[in-house]
Amino acid sequence: MVRQQAVPAEPGTERPFPPGDYPLVVVGSGPGGLQVSYALRRLGIEHAVISADETAGGMFRRWPLFQRLLSWTKPYALPDRSARAFERYDWNSLLADEAELRGLAATFMDGTSSFPSRAEMEANLVAFAERAGIAVRYGCRWRSTRREEGPGGGRFVLETTDGEYRAPIVVFAVGVAEPFRPPIPGIELAHHYADVRPPESYAGRRVLVIGKRNSGFELATGLLPWAASVVLVSPSPAKLSVVTRSLVGVRARYVQPYEDFALGGGVGLLDAAIERLERLDGALAARLRPSDGGEAMTVVADDIIEATGFAAPVGDLPELGLAVVGQGRIPAQTAWWESASLPGIFFAGTLSQGSGGLKKHGQPSNSGAVHGFRYNARVLARHLAATVFGRRFDGPSLSPEAVVDTLLEEATLGPELWHQKAYLARVVGLDPDAGPRDEGIVPLAAFVDGAAPEAASAVAMTVEADAAGSIYPVVYVRAEGRLSEHALPGHPLHEFRTSEHRRALAAALATRRSGSPRRRVAVVGAGCGLRRAASGAVGARAPGSASALGLRSRRHAHLDRSQPLAPPRAPPRLPEPLDRGRRGLGRPARRRAGDLRRRPLPEPGRRRRRPRAARSGPPRRSVPLHPRRLQLGDSRGRSAGGRGPPGGRRAGAGRGDGLLGEDVAGARPGPYLELGDRRGRSGLPGDGPRAGRGAARRN
Repeated sequence: MVRQQAVPAEPGTERPFPPGDYPLVVVGSGPGGLQVSYALRRLGIEHAVISADETAGGMFRRWPLFQRLLSWTKPYALPDRSARAFERYDWNSLLADEAELRGLAATFMDGTSSFPSRAEMEANLVAFAERAGIAVRYGCRWRSTRREEGPGGGRFVLETTDGEYRAPIVVFAVGVAEPFRPPIPGIELAHHYADVRPPESYAGRRVLVIGKRNSGFELATGLLPWAASVVLVSPSPAKLSVVTRSLVGVRARYVQPYEDFALGGGVGLLDAAIERLERLDGALAARLRPSDGGEAMTVVADDIIEATGFAAPVGDLPELGLAVVGQGRIPAQTAWWESASLPGIFFAGTLSQGSGGLKKHGQPSNSGAVHGFRYNARVLARHLAATVFGRRFDGPSLSPEAVVDTLLEEATLGPELWHQKAYLARVVGLDPDAGPRDEGIVPLAAFVDGAAPEAASAVAMTVEADAAGSIYPVVYVRAEGRLSEHALPGHPLHEFRTSEHRRALAAALATRRSGSPRRRVAVVGAGCGLRRAASGAVGARAPGSASALGLRSRRHAHLDRSQPLAPPRAPPRLPEPLDRGRRGLGRPARRRAGDLRRRPLPEPGRRRRRPRAARSGPPRRSVPLHPRRLQLGDSRGRSAGGRGPPGGRRAGAGRGDGLLGEDVAGARPGPYLELGDRRGRSGLPGDGPRAGRGAARRN
């Protein structure tokens, strides 16, 4: 551990960090700001921390309104509270090197619930700041920002209520706490979630809640004992986390209003757009247009509450060139949480969700919650120390025999991998001269883009969850400028240290030493096309491709202002199947919509496919059979040939959310393509002929 640096204080007062020049400034004293400041201090990086609040805690000084968090802490989970493994079961404590600072949230809980109260969470954060010695200049509000040139180059000037702070690097951890109000006529008649009164003041009143996400259902749950009726309205149906099998959707703690609606208990859920709000006979009325096209309706209420979420308080940063996305005005970010359009500006806390990662299978990161962004903050601090302040971190060396066990241990117990699935990865460098070396936790998107680590050959272990809820480890192997992805088997108890997993991981690592083109799976930027290398491998990176520029896909290309993106190349063309019916041989198939008699026939020697309604099992796409053909995933994320991960899906091919992101002959491919032979083998270790080998199987 690095000893704490001396903290400058204002003469005559106890307030630290007077206005002036600093190498780095952190804005915010919520859990994100506290975590990044702690990590920077332990790495010996001097910086200032300023906050408009009077004490530590951020949004937890005020919210949630009904006093219980959505994130759990299980005080009596099997690992000791001071152990790293306990972080899997503690979603609310900040990370620390000292054993006495770990698992603090559990020490403030009264045992009535595994979900801490708002007051318990605030006490947890205040205690962490005090015991860790994190100095913050409270009561210092950031007002505006400008850029200026200094002796050492450009720097940012933060104008605050206490004076001006100058620094070349600024980390904003100000949360997403600015109420968002939708542009609905008459919206001024409603009041926002942030302005909700005590629940007893709604006794006997009709309440209409705009929004059907967690905040809307939180309000409905808290008002059920008081309100005469509660109606929730939004254009889209409500999603439940127990159905999506992720944190997307209404959490189980707030499902009571949904059950009341399903059982006719006085709660209404309407899928409709609000055209306007108006006064009607001493009450309020919402004019609605149902999403299914039905007749317009009017809902009369005594109170209308906007549960429409919050936006990021980015101030005047967009005037300096900060790119923001969505109604939440979340800053667009690189894989290292730096502004994609304003270099030198970084983000921590809930704002770090602007770095979306790969979004495998459509699953987002957990960067909007403490249990996710606390790891982002620690990785960010290490990244800043290495790239800005010149610190060098050489991880511990590993014996070649220990690589497999180390990676499987991380997949089974590593809290970073479990809380940030398909987002953070444990990386081991495979330098042929220095030997294997533990490179620590790295953003998976940065590893895929080749931005980390420095070693040309490396392996990254992560844990992923597909759309069906299956959880399994996935290993990415980078060697000779190519990247291969290997999904390992799942396990009902998530125990990945079995002999089966050791064999599968050893086989995946063996591809690094193989020169067979069929073992190589290349990452291709969306819209960048494919080209065959001299060796016959698929998807070698083009010099002007999005992947070569460090972008994850063309949808992020507009965020890179440094150099233009090469124009997209045409997608690979697959030979058209031929219709050899009444139209004669050799003529392209032309089928009218709904004319099943003119279905195109497969190539010679293959019998006609049965109509889809007559076949059993999931639908498959038919592509021409070639000795060495490209195998693409279908719209459900299944590979046309070869083996996929547990649940029948290929990693990275989930519903068009991969890096390629284009329709090719009607398929929706993921980011990885592979070559297969006539027997349906993809060339990956242990991937032989098996049932369900797609287009390689005679239909």
